This record gives sequence, C-alpha cells and structure tokens, in this order.
Amino acid sequence: MSFLKRLRSQIAGPNMDQPLFEPWLKIAEIANLSAVHLLNTKAGDLATIVKYEREGDKYKKSVLRYLESTYILTKFKDETSRRLTKQLDGIIGAMKRVAEHVQATRVIIGPELPAEALKVLKLVPEMVIIVSKLTTGLCTPGSLSVAEQQQLAAELDAKETEADEIHLGAVTKLYEVFNASLQSARDAVKLSTHRKLLDLLEDVIDEANHAGGSLDSMIAGRN
Repeated sequence: MSFLKRLRSQIAGPNMDQPLFEPWLKIAEIANLSAVHLLNTKAGDLATIVKYEREGDKYKKSVLRYLESTYILTKFKDETSRRLTKQLDGIIGAMKRVAEHVQATRVIIGPELPAEALKVLKLVPEMVIIVSKLTTGLCTPGSLSVAEQQQLAAELDAKETEADEIHLGAVTKLYEVFNASLQSARDAVKLSTHRKLLDLLEDVIDEANHAGGSLDSMIAGRN
C-alpha cells in the first residue's frame, strides 16, 4: 500500500466510510427492486416506480449531507463518492422516465411494448443485479475476489454491448418500416413514440453501466 493510501486510511478509518456504504447498498437494493418491477409490469406501473425513486432519493440525500459534513475525511474522494451516489440513484430515475413515457403514450404504443423494447427491458434487471454485486464488493471488503470483480465488470460491458446492438437494430428497422408505410401524422407520432421508448431504455442501460464502471474503479483503487 502506498504512503498516501496508508495516510488516508489512518486519517479516515473504516468507520468514517460506513455512513457511505449503508446508503449505497440501500440504493442498489432499491434499484434492483425497481428493475424487476419494471420488467414484470412491462413498465406499466409508474406509481410504484415513483415510490422506489423517492425512497432512493432519501438515501442519496443522506450521502450528500454526510459528504458535506466530512469533506476529506473519507477514503474515497468527495467527487468520486458524489458521482457514484448520483449514478446509482440515476438508474432508478431513468427507469421512472421509461414508465412515465409508457403511461403517457399508452394510447399510441398499445397494450404491449414493441418486441425490441422488451428485449432491452429484459437486460435491465440483469445489469442492475451486477451493479448490486459490485456495490456489495465495494462496501464489504473481501467479498469479491479480483477475478470475480473483473468477471462482473466484463459481464456488464457485454450486456451494454448487447443492448446497444438491439437498440441500433431496432431504430434502423423502425425507420425502414415507417419509411415504406408512413402515410399520416399519426404514423409520424407513432414513429417518434417508439423511438423515444428505445432511447429511454438505452438511458437506463447507460446509467447502470456508468455506475458499474465507477464501482469497478473504486474497488480497484482501494485494493
């Protein structure tokens, strides 16, 4: 361990970080519950997702208040801790925006989500559970080996790549279909609505991947 890391450890100590760990774990848990519910309801239950988001916000605010009061007395840099907190909470916020869009445009989307949107939606809980495992790895030193950490990070990247490919293919197909059959303003609205849904789902994927990347870096930096 470097001199700076030893010094920072001596100044902060493990107990100074505990108030960060508990909210991070809770936000990750809430994100998991939200992701599963989003999939199970096919983004059709906005009220419950909003409840999850508000609960996550409470833990986010507790972290930010703690960082304001301690500043440099934690092992992780203030900026790094703030970024991770907002990224974890941002996963839930992105899911809420998906549910809001589905509720607002149900008359256009119809009772069932487009097939390609469902493919991306199914990846959301798979990615969020990986983020949750990495959060546990950060907050519980020794719970993840280096190999396990690297495997989880690789799985997260692979799922983001899969989602990106589905998104690109779906958007391309969407424009091809509507280009061949676009006949009215309603068709144009439907095209815009489906494209927006795909983009919002991609935002959830991106938020999860960004949080996972931060967690991976923080775990590696601590070791």
